[in-house]
Amino acid sequence: ENILNSLAAVLKEKYPQHPVYFSPNQQGTDFPCFFIFFMPSTIEGQPGRRFIRDLGIDIVFVQQRNMVNGNAEVLAIAEYLDEAARIIEKEDAVLGGWSDFCFVCGLFYMKRVLSDVKRYLSLLPNIEKSYLKCLSLGEQPMAGGVVGTGSFRAAYNLGAWYEVSGQMEQAGRFYRMAAEKGYGPALKRIEEIWGHL
Repeated sequence: ENILNSLAAVLKEKYPQHPVYFSPNQQGTDFPCFFIFFMPSTIEGQPGRRFIRDLGIDIVFVQQRNMVNGNAEVLAIAEYLDEAARIIEKEDAVLGGWSDFCFVCGLFYMKRVLSDVKRYLSLLPNIEKSYLKCLSLGEQPMAGGVVGTGSFRAAYNLGAWYEVSGQMEQAGRFYRMAAEKGYGPALKRIEEIWGHL
């Protein structure tokens, strides 16, 4: 909820003329507007009576049809949404001690870099840093943390990162770390690359 409120605050600051709603089914909306909401989550069972829950956030800008210069406004807003990195920096002081937050940061940086490598190349080191921080923080079940963000899921994503960057020894190390916790995708990746654990 803190992240949704932070995103809403940034949008309201930049676009005070556009209302921000937290539900895609909001009644009585005024257009143009933003909708910010959590995507449907999935839950996957894991060893030791634990589970993984995936959550996503969607930001949608809706405008009236046939609006004059509508595409220009959409493009301007898309550029502004690149400031998600600013939100991450702002929230790091409060949420940086949570493996869940660091995990989401790793995903954000990975998707940003892959969306336009030339433009976002400077974010590259943040991917590794985010997942290493997840592993250093560890699991946080007492705080309601999502299972795996401080262990096998972070290790797997780090392994994938090292694999695509050609650092196969490091990739193997982190894939094995995830596999030792029984994480299926890591076991599968090890089998595909090396043929054994």
